[in-house]
Amino acid sequence: MRRVIDVFVPGIPVTKGSVNVGRQGQVRQAARGYAAWSDAVRRACDLVENRKMAVQRDEGAMIRCRFWVPVDSNADVYGGIWAPGARDGDKLDRAVWDAVTRAGLWQDDAQVVEWAGSRRWADTERVPGVHIGVWALSPDDMAWDGAPVVDSRKAYRRAMYGAEATG
Repeated sequence: MRRVIDVFVPGIPVTKGSVNVGRQGQVRQAARGYAAWSDAVRRACDLVENRKMAVQRDEGAMIRCRFWVPVDSNADVYGGIWAPGARDGDKLDRAVWDAVTRAGLWQDDAQVVEWAGSRRWADTERVPGVHIGVWALSPDDMAWDGAPVVDSRKAYRRAMYGAEATG
């Protein structure tokens, strides 16, 4: 496993949003500010030195996104933990993954085989934004019980039923 990037992107994280189709067939993103946020993430990834470190076509990728979002006005109603109206974690991740793809740090986000994410309230010590870590994984890094994953059906059976079910 090798680290590709470790970067913090300041700003208010915006979700990828849902694609809406209008009556005349026009397609639009529902999330306002998505383009600017996605561009900020892409630019931060572009600034990474040593572009040779990008995830290669024959490698998998692991990504960790830790989002810091502004405190929602409804936070007190829910004990300060989280508000249901806050940004969806999976849509926040999708926005970052697409920006990382546009930055060329991997060929396609289909290469992501392992991911983790979290979102926390920003405060006086932590400004809003996202901390992104990306690692390249060799076939051996993606091995299960010492056997590299080379067949998706075998990988599924191995994950669901254990190593003995791969025959």
